[in-house]
Amino acid sequence: MNAFPPDLSLFAKQLRPPKDEPRQHQYPLLCPGSDTPIGTWETAAKWSDYIYINWSGSIVGTNFVQPWYPLAYDSRMSNHSGRGVYVIKVDGTVIWDRGAEWIKTFGREHTNFLIVLPR
Repeated sequence: MNAFPPDLSLFAKQLRPPKDEPRQHQYPLLCPGSDTPIGTWETAAKWSDYIYINWSGSIVGTNFVQPWYPLAYDSRMSNHSGRGVYVIKVDGTVIWDRGAEWIKTFGREHTNFLIVLPR
């Protein structure tokens, strides 16, 4: 049985930061240019620049998580001067979502899932 990490901090701990990343101990919880104050791994969901979706409890029966579903995305439009957000999909692809329109549309079309919109 495949399961997603329960929260953002465990998800992030599974990844290895690049050696030249100056804030590598927070990677990938903060945008590279972020000035967000750093917290602990245990409180990462509160201070991270990203929203993570744990799909484990959302898909039941013979259904499965579609590869094009969002996995993580910018929590704030201000991360990119209000122009949009980056979205990481379940299959690992990353898209630039101008005006956060893709994630907003996903949330409207999938009201059975809780999709928190970027602030």
